[in-house]
Amino acid sequence: MARLVATDIDWTRGAGPEIRGRVGALLLLLTGRPEAAREWAERTGEPWTGVATPR
Repeated sequence: MARLVATDIDWTRGAGPEIRGRVGALLLLLTGRPEAAREWAERTGEPWTGVATPR
């Protein structure tokens, strides 16, 4: 379980270790595209604390 925290809008869900990023990156992560989420966050200049590869 993880706590998702959007850094560009007021949105937080879940409990546990935080994964922070723009809502677009979080949506990519939730739809099974963790590498795309990391790349998108890097392009927008937002630090990415999420996972970079699937488990």
